Amino acid sequence: MTTFERNVSSLSLSSPTGSEQSAVLVIDDDVGTTETFGAVLRPAGFHVGTAACGADGLAMARSGLFDVLLIDQRLPDMLGTDLARSIRQDDPNVPFVLMSAWLTTDVTVLAMKLGASNVIEKPLTIEMMRDAVLSTLKNRPEAPAAGAIRTANIPRRVSEDQPSGSAAARWAAYVLKACDSGVDLRTLKDWGRSAHASRSTLIEICYLVGIQPRDARDFTRLLRALIHSKTNRCQPEALLAVGDRRTLHALMQRAGLGAGSNVATMSVGQFLRTQQLIARDNEGLKVLSTRLLTTRDRE
Repeated sequence: MTTFERNVSSLSLSSPTGSEQSAVLVIDDDVGTTETFGAVLRPAGFHVGTAACGADGLAMARSGLFDVLLIDQRLPDMLGTDLARSIRQDDPNVPFVLMSAWLTTDVTVLAMKLGASNVIEKPLTIEMMRDAVLSTLKNRPEAPAAGAIRTANIPRRVSEDQPSGSAAARWAAYVLKACDSGVDLRTLKDWGRSAHASRSTLIEICYLVGIQPRDARDFTRLLRALIHSKTNRCQPEALLAVGDRRTLHALMQRAGLGAGSNVATMSVGQFLRTQQLIARDNEGLKVLSTRLLTTRDRE
């Protein structure tokens, strides 16, 4: 065993979230930094994602799959503080830590104004990596409810018990539970809370039925907004907690609801046929369609 391996194994490193695995995204073009974070965190049960530039980091952060972001200040395509600003515009609650080998007072002050949980200077020790992740997770604030709407007239479609049966049936049950939520489910954690399931459970069931978790989340958000828009007599877009029109447009495009789509008058059946997030022959979608499309919904 190397000295490095002995140092890692001697650390008491566990997720404060209990049995649910936490996910960390390291955005840094320094391969040594990303590999070391992986070596420290993965053996302790953390999911670790990496991105070598700001553009890739932004796309991965927007997936909503990560609990903590570790951002280097000097990225090949942008400054870490600029990246953090863009990420926080999408999700003001996602915690991040800024790292830099060239820290200045101005950079530190700016990072803290942007909401950084911590600002740490490179080179990093294993203990610094551990403390940065665990302290940020421990102090992570709960996301406020967004896009709240009235739901008294919307019947429950499934029981509050955990779904059973095939993977496709379980996935469909989780989607149906999410459709009963009174708020937009912007992240997998939000979806999990509404469905009484952990995020790791949702990720697992999505992969079991052959659906990318991000696609399943966006599909569920749009389906929920469409269903609730009928009851609340509003545009589905009004029920999506999206910060800017460009992000909303991208979400609609991913669902096949671009220019020329009249979402306001679209039925659930039309959406299920038009959306491009999940393959039409997917078993999970087939089960969901059977359960969701009542005689009133079918065309």
